[in-house]
Amino acid sequence: MREAWLHPAFIERLQQPVDGDTSLMLAIRAGDSSLADALLNSPGTDIVSRNTRGETALYLALQGGEIGLALKLYQAGAPDAEDIISDERFPVDGYRELNRYGTATPQAEVERILSSATPRANMHPVTFEALRRLRSGAASIIEDYYPRTAWLEPLGPREAARKTVALSSLRASGVAKLGTVLSQDDIARIREYLAVQPIYDGHTPRAGGRRRRVLSEIENAGGQGCYAAATALATPRLIDVANDPTILNIVADYVGCTPTITSVNVHWNFPHNRPDGQLHGTVTMHRDYNDYCQLALFIYLSDVDEGAGPHRYYMYTHNLDAAVERLQRRLPTEIVPLVARDLFRSVLDGHGRMGMVEDLFADDLADITGPAGTAFLADTFGFHRALPPRKAPRLFAWCRYGMLLDLPDRGPFERPSAPTSDKYDAYINRLLPGIGNSTVDGPAEVRLLVSDYAGTRYNICEFDGGIYAYHQTEGESDIEKIRNGNTARPVFAGSSRQDVIAQIIGAIE
Repeated sequence: MREAWLHPAFIERLQQPVDGDTSLMLAIRAGDSSLADALLNSPGTDIVSRNTRGETALYLALQGGEIGLALKLYQAGAPDAEDIISDERFPVDGYRELNRYGTATPQAEVERILSSATPRANMHPVTFEALRRLRSGAASIIEDYYPRTAWLEPLGPREAARKTVALSSLRASGVAKLGTVLSQDDIARIREYLAVQPIYDGHTPRAGGRRRRVLSEIENAGGQGCYAAATALATPRLIDVANDPTILNIVADYVGCTPTITSVNVHWNFPHNRPDGQLHGTVTMHRDYNDYCQLALFIYLSDVDEGAGPHRYYMYTHNLDAAVERLQRRLPTEIVPLVARDLFRSVLDGHGRMGMVEDLFADDLADITGPAGTAFLADTFGFHRALPPRKAPRLFAWCRYGMLLDLPDRGPFERPSAPTSDKYDAYINRLLPGIGNSTVDGPAEVRLLVSDYAGTRYNICEFDGGIYAYHQTEGESDIEKIRNGNTARPVFAGSSRQDVIAQIIGAIE
């Protein structure tokens, strides 16, 4: 079962011993269920110890998807490691030690995290309960600063009913279908506009190493391509739809405050036959962790059926309570809270446990299809992925809405001096002028972050405002070589260290 449920790289990482592992822990790491059962039934077997990383036998059983063994351990009185949120992939957070011994208060936790770092840095070392408090605290701050009453207008009966249905679906399952938001004339104008725009490798220009490509190159490789943010902003009708009053009403009520449009993208996925075990990035199951609370508006710009790589959303995985309720249908009642909590420990764990989650939530997989112009909203903290297209390409756009309490080099709530348009609220669209003026090329200085990550011989470095990983056999860090992908081994790129590490893990067989 382990090989069917877990990615090979995840299994490899799970199998690595840690100082302080007991015999039972080592058996669980090896996936030896018979030995683990025998040890568990032997008098005097240690089921309570932690290793130097703070892990317990029950924690390892949950991580490895050994549900039956986890139930036996729990029934025998083995403790979970509830405070273990991250592992060697993430920075050490000393605050977890305070939580472990009960010396930190929830309010102190919220205040410390909101004042200390960006959401991307904070999302790993907090429990889901702490994330709830962060969302509530951040929403209160924004609501005091720029209340929804400053811009929110009443909706007509039809739009209000549409909002009620969508909001109910979002809160319950994490996803809401919006129907068609673009006409066929709109789609034709968009496709005509994009046909002459430069395109970049990857699902964002930065993730693809900022390598400009000819569309046919990406198509022939069966890869992903996207346009610069400035191109996406100028795409006909895209920002109009992002600022649609009904959609903004839905988003604001869900987030609990005035939202900010934090990113825009227009993205291609082309058909290929690579199996799931060779995939990484957006086509494997993952959570987004760009903000404390975030919704994404997805708009199909081509017809999407089962062969064109529809968006798959794992319903009820956006919220711990919802996940617990759904898992009650599949698992023994007493183990459900432990399994559910384990799925919310680490944002990146989804990359390696797709088979396990797809089995546990088999009845709750929403593969969203529809004609060009179809739109839907999703809480992307819930597990999701882009199914790999097998027969036809998929072209789509996304707009992300979030809280965004911090901005680089300026105050957290600064409104732009030159709004994108008088039609749009200046606060909600405050990032868009900056996004539009951004460039993809520029001078760079390499900063080495990690040498030989986890024994993979990949060095992780930073330049151009992005994070990159290149293999040590490529020699010294050559910026142009890394940018252009002229390397014998793959170069991984992302907007954070965690992005890049996830790609390394996903690529190593």
